[in-house]
Amino acid sequence: MSEYLTEFIVSQVLTGIACGIIACRADKMLKGTTDGRVFLQHAGLGVALFASLVIQFTQYRAWAGALIAGGVVFFFAMSRKRWERAAPDGTTKPGELGPPELNR
Repeated sequence: MSEYLTEFIVSQVLTGIACGIIACRADKMLKGTTDGRVFLQHAGLGVALFASLVIQFTQYRAWAGALIAGGVVFFFAMSRKRWERAAPDGTTKPGELGPPELNR
């Protein structure tokens, strides 16, 4: 198997797995109470990943990496407000750790 074909297959498989993960998250978000911005953030990344999968089979395959990068930038840009002043709830530790806890 050529190096190009191996890289192509691995890239497609990993991107497909990422699409599946995003789809599972979106399914859970639709069933729960997720902020619309968080859903849009994941949807944008999912669309970019899926588009990069599809575009690999067209004459525009060179744009696949740019689609993924654009999706990641969109993902982070959508969360900018939540991270602007400090880490959002659910991403911080429960409290400060003292020397005894740090030594463990």
